[in-house]
Amino acid sequence: MTLVWSQQELDKSSALKTEIAIKKLTKKRKEELVLHQQSFALNGME
Repeated sequence: MTLVWSQQELDKSSALKTEIAIKKLTKKRKEELVLHQQSFALNGME
């Protein structure tokens, strides 16, 4: 297994919210996130 993307969060709560939001993304969107090494913002998804 290889780590292909990571993002630092301010606290555990933020990290868990980001994890849940990423799990809800489509496979294509997840691949784009990794391919372009983008930061992931929740954008009001809290």
